[in-house]
Amino acid sequence: MRLETPRFVRERDELTISANVHNYLTEAQRVRVSLDADGLTWSSTEDERTTVVEIEANGARRVDWRLRATAVGPATLRAEARNDAESDAMEVRLPVLPHGIDRIVVRSGSTLDLSSGTRTVVRNSKETIITEKLHFPVERIRATSKVQVTIAPSIAATIRQALPYLIEYPYGCVEQTMSRFLPAVIAAKAFEDLGIPRDPYLSEKLPDVLRAGWQRLADFQRPDGSWGWWKDGPADAYMSAHVMYGLTLARQADVGVAEDVFQRGLAFIKQDCETRAKRDPAWRSDWRSQRDLHTLAYEAFVLALNGQRVALAEDLLWRSRESLSPTGLAMFARTLWRAGKKTEAETVLRNLMNFAVPTEENSTVHFERRGSGAWYCYWWNDNVEATAYALEAFLEIAPSDETLHRAMKWLVLNRQGRQWKSSKDTGLAVLALTAYLRTHREDQKAADIEVSIGDGKAQTFAVTPQNFYSAEFSTEIEGDAIPDGELRVRIRVLGEATVFYVVSGTYYSLEEPIPAAGHEVFVERLYERRLRPNEMKSRATTETSKQPVYVPLQEGETIQSGDRLRVQLRLRALNDYEYIVVEDPKPAGCEPVEVRSGWQYFGTTAGNVEFRDQWVAFLLSEVRQGDHTLTYEYDAQIPGVFHTMPSRAYGMYVPVLRANSKEDVLRITDKAADVRP
Repeated sequence: MRLETPRFVRERDELTISANVHNYLTEAQRVRVSLDADGLTWSSTEDERTTVVEIEANGARRVDWRLRATAVGPATLRAEARNDAESDAMEVRLPVLPHGIDRIVVRSGSTLDLSSGTRTVVRNSKETIITEKLHFPVERIRATSKVQVTIAPSIAATIRQALPYLIEYPYGCVEQTMSRFLPAVIAAKAFEDLGIPRDPYLSEKLPDVLRAGWQRLADFQRPDGSWGWWKDGPADAYMSAHVMYGLTLARQADVGVAEDVFQRGLAFIKQDCETRAKRDPAWRSDWRSQRDLHTLAYEAFVLALNGQRVALAEDLLWRSRESLSPTGLAMFARTLWRAGKKTEAETVLRNLMNFAVPTEENSTVHFERRGSGAWYCYWWNDNVEATAYALEAFLEIAPSDETLHRAMKWLVLNRQGRQWKSSKDTGLAVLALTAYLRTHREDQKAADIEVSIGDGKAQTFAVTPQNFYSAEFSTEIEGDAIPDGELRVRIRVLGEATVFYVVSGTYYSLEEPIPAAGHEVFVERLYERRLRPNEMKSRATTETSKQPVYVPLQEGETIQSGDRLRVQLRLRALNDYEYIVVEDPKPAGCEPVEVRSGWQYFGTTAGNVEFRDQWVAFLLSEVRQGDHTLTYEYDAQIPGVFHTMPSRAYGMYVPVLRANSKEDVLRITDKAADVRP
């Protein structure tokens, strides 16, 4: 026998589970067929879970059961076919995913902070007590609610906590390939040099990730020495500079890098830097000129790290430094410093301080370009990345400046759980904190930590000189343990150690249907059904009728198993953007026609398409202002009623740039039912 099931189901879905029972014997058989379902609810009565069917010799019969998904979690289906002669059984496990859209709220701080906002701090000579408040709405799915408190007593522990996120990241573009292993390699080398115990997780995972990463980067390199965002995408000068920055740091950490790959990449950077500097378009305020200017700054910086210079680029950047973002200024300051232009480098570092945003309540500073010319939706203006680059600039040029300590603290406090917003800013933050750790060895102080969430029992942790660098403390509650309304988290620290914490709360909203929303970008999802052969025959015979014809699927319309659907994701961008991701969740009863991931063109844009079990992702390296349509096709397979969660569009490195479509419900009927208990 064989069970027909989807890869997953969504809470509130209704579906038909089918068992195909084959009789390979030479005589007809009377077979008792039954199904047990754990984690799903029966739509039929108790007596209908078992049925008896007659199957002719060398024949087959299908038996159907109707089930509903009412709770999030794992589901197990066990089917059995039995008679006096033979028996067979099959078990399938599948996840029941939550219905909703995820929300997250984050609080972070340290024992050095003052009371501010939702945070209350009480301090005396023996202890520090911190209380943070979170709010959970009534309109949420309680089973998906979770609160996690993560404690790090040192910068090394903070770095350790972020590395698994990078190493396990699901996508594999050029940047993510670099971010997966480079920060881990640099951190591992620093830990070794400083005598900090290595993480067993790193020791186990890093060799394989490193080997696969080098091979992938070499495979992605183009004949001219450049890289694109994806293997088959166009050359991307910024991404090429980013890769060469990483390979340069890897060589400095005594990690073997293929010489031909490195030299071809460096040659491309130098040639492109020279060509770009000769254009000198006076750097207008439009985003393309800003992109070219900051790409030039990155290229000049990478060349400087390798002992090379393009004087024309340095002169142009010096004249245009008022147009540089904090990220660009931090890079350019280090470029000048390494070129021996110490006075000019210090001037650019002072220019960088014009973008410093101090927060006195917790003694931090970050770097941000504000105002109408901020271009916050682009890679050169991310606050975390800018602060990471600024921290490294101060470490190299002004190592005694108090700013670097405040920038370090801001990076540690502005995580979202164990990591930052994206793979890219997490990787750069880890690199900057590792550089700080090399020059500012932490005192190994002890402390006893007590964490309580709501009315739950307090969890205690001990920080000792022996575990100071490797300690990783976390505790969490979830589901019904989280009340509606206000939830208090209390952190009590006895001792001298400075403790950093992050409190993150996640939950799924209970909205139904989930409405569309957007900020700067907007996405709409439309379904079209391909006409069936009998419908095509009823049309006039013309040349065009030989081609597949698709008609819009109306709200509430029912389709049949075997129907083919075309999905249209209509993306509207209010400006020109880079590195946009569009993710389209699958309806559980359907499967994409195309299953091979790779580069595709969509008329007005292009990108890498990834086909996953639960969604399809489009990773677009560039999206122009205006309207774009992304398409792919499904085959309807499993009968039922399936809730399809909203499509999402967001900036890979600027998550605030985001949109979602509305929720859709697909109704699929059985094309040819056989037996229904």
